[in-house]
Order: sequence, then structure tokens, then C-alpha cells
Amino acid sequence: MTRAWPIVAIVSVMSCRSPRASTPPVARGANPPVQSSAPAARDSAGVPTSVSSRDSAGIRIVETSIPAWDGTSRWKVDAAPAVSIGEADGPEPYLFSRIAGAVRRDDGSIVVADGATRQLRVFDSAGHFSGAKGRRGQGPAEFAGIGRIARCRPDELWIDARTRVSVWSMELEYRREFVVTDNIMWPLVCFGGTGLLVMRDIGGKGDFGDDAAPPEGTIYVDTLKLMVVDSFGKGRHDLRTIPLYSRLDVVIKGTRYGLVHPFAPVTVLAAAGPNVVMGSGERLEVLTYSGSGKLLRIARGPVENLALTSTVRRDYQAAELSGEPKQERELLEQAGNPMPKTIPAYTELVVDRDGNIWTKRFSPPGSLENRWGVFGGDGEFLGHMVLPTGLHVFEIGADYILGSAQDSLSVEQVRLYRLHRY
Repeated sequence: MTRAWPIVAIVSVMSCRSPRASTPPVARGANPPVQSSAPAARDSAGVPTSVSSRDSAGIRIVETSIPAWDGTSRWKVDAAPAVSIGEADGPEPYLFSRIAGAVRRDDGSIVVADGATRQLRVFDSAGHFSGAKGRRGQGPAEFAGIGRIARCRPDELWIDARTRVSVWSMELEYRREFVVTDNIMWPLVCFGGTGLLVMRDIGGKGDFGDDAAPPEGTIYVDTLKLMVVDSFGKGRHDLRTIPLYSRLDVVIKGTRYGLVHPFAPVTVLAAAGPNVVMGSGERLEVLTYSGSGKLLRIARGPVENLALTSTVRRDYQAAELSGEPKQERELLEQAGNPMPKTIPAYTELVVDRDGNIWTKRFSPPGSLENRWGVFGGDGEFLGHMVLPTGLHVFEIGADYILGSAQDSLSVEQVRLYRLHRY
């Protein structure tokens, strides 16, 4: 019997709402850099450099004015996947519906969590099916649902099973599970591992009172209280309160609709060993916190112009949208199209297995751009990479990027692309 060592995790609880600050958020953008007004950093000999690093009240601050990568010195990803798993018609293991996540094991095999069947499916390094574990249910090794799969410690997988966390070995041996009595909202981070389990769930009226609601057409911020618990849902303590979504309420024929504003920042985070990396996307900046909530480092990329331009707004109005993005645009139009003055710098964050921090740059709804900015493990901003269109990234290793995408027939697939670091 495997001994269940306590692992510390972050669980979000106690959501509340507060009015949006008068200064709009800065964020989501791929706008060109602008010249910083700050004086150029200099080394000990007085020679200008593109990176400055200093300590302030015990916090390491790393600022990059010019990316490290030039036209020839950068990382590259192959245009075609090395492995592609998923078919429109064929054996059941290759038919996916609602892929919740995937991880690549040290032997090259890939574990895929299928949300519809509640299964963990294993494929070898060439993409051939080799087995499955798990099923629908409420018992041990069963899933009422799968929100996401993530690494926790080198030898464990944590499964967000909606009402509980199910813990498995990397060989897919069921180990244990635990229930968190508070709502598992967003996020659940494993300290000491490299995984992140996410289930978004917000509620409560916050500063507006139990029976009140934010004024219609007003952009406001949901805040989230983070707590630290161990792997048995105990030993908890408060970590910090963070802004979550920028939201908007729209009333149509007496019905109130809540909308996460598509052009406003959202706080994102990921585990980095024993620490947590997070950012609100208000600028090209990521913050690293310890498990006790102490701010350890601020890493800043080049200063950018993140203004929400009239061109971006026109392109958004003219874009061919469907599904949820189309509904969001219609709700915004009903509210009079309230917009922030700036766009987010980034909207997703991934820490790769070497400790580099990847930030997905904002692209408006309808845009197919998949551009990522990369910070090195020391906090220096390295530069940008363009990943394959439509790829949703699950994890990044030393020489691969693993994610999901849809083919031309909208068939869900897991894809692995080779990453070349020069």
C-alpha cells in the first residue's frame, strides 16, 4: 500500500465582487513595443544592457527592455505534429469528446483524460492505444466528471473530479482521493509538483450585498480568496486575495446575464515547483509567490502599447463568430458595447518542465493567432513564438509541446509537436 504523503495545494474559495477601478486594466495584446521612459539599465562597467535585476525589500525585480532572442537565435516548433491521436470514425479509444487534459510520461507515452467517458486513456509514444483506467461513478477510481488532469510531484497525477480530487500514480495505479469542504473554484495548484487543476466557479454578491447586483453595463471585478490546504483537504490557511475576472451584467427582458468581458484581464496562474506564478495580464509581467504567499520575484517584459484601438474594435465587430463568442458579442451590443481602454497583455500562463514561463498573448475573438511570450527561468524575457493555429496547450517539455486541437472536420485530437531550443 502506497503511503499518502501530505502535499500542499491551493484551493480558491469565497468569491466576491468589487467595482472596477477607474483606471482600466492593461493587458491582452500583441501590440508593438514602445520605448520605455525609464533610463537604460547598465552593467558594472556602465555599458547599457537590455536586462536589469535588483532587489527591493526582499523582492527580486527583473526587467527586460529588449528580448533576448534576435532573428536567428530563438526557439522553434515544427509546423506538423509528431504525434496526432484522435479520429472521426474508428475504434472507441481514438474517439474523444471534451478532452480535459493530457500529460506525457518519461517513456514518451501519453495519458489523455476524456471528459465524456470519464476515462484516463494511455497511448504509446507513437500514438497507439495501450489501455484505459477509470469510469463514470462516485466510488474509488471513478469520476463523476473530469475537470482537468495535472502533474503533482514527479510521480503523481491529480484529477479534478468535480466534487473531489482523485490521486493516481503516473503508471495509473489508483492511490487515494480527498474532498475539499470549500468550493474547489479556481485554481488548485500542487506545490512541489508542476501541475495545475482548474475548475472555475464564482458566486456571491460581494460588495453589492446579498440582494443587490452590480449596475447594468458596468465593468466590475470578481475577486477570489485563495487558501492553502494539504492533500487531505486539511491544514488550511489563507494565502491571498486576487482579482479574477472582469465582468459585465446585461439585463434583457427582465433576465440578467453575466458576461466575462472578452477584452478585459483575467488572473491566471501556474505552479513552479514549490512556488506559484501568477499575473493579471494588465501588463507583460509575471509574479512569483512562495507557498506562504510571500512575493519573491517580479519579472517584466518590454513596455508595450496596449491601447484598445478602433481597428481592433472594427475587426471584432466584423469577425465571423459562432457559439459562445457570438453570444458574448450580442450581449455586449445590448449593453452599448462598454469597452476598457486597453487590452490584456496575456490570457494564459504555462510553466514548462524546465521552469520557463510561457504567456499566451491576447488575440480578439475571431482571431486565429496563437502567439506566446516566453520568460526564462531567471525572469529574463526571451521573446515570442507562434504556435500552431488552434492548439490549446496542456504542457511543455524540454523538446515538445503537448495540447489539443480540432481538425478540419472539428474532430478533437491530442497533438504533440517537437520543440527546438537553440
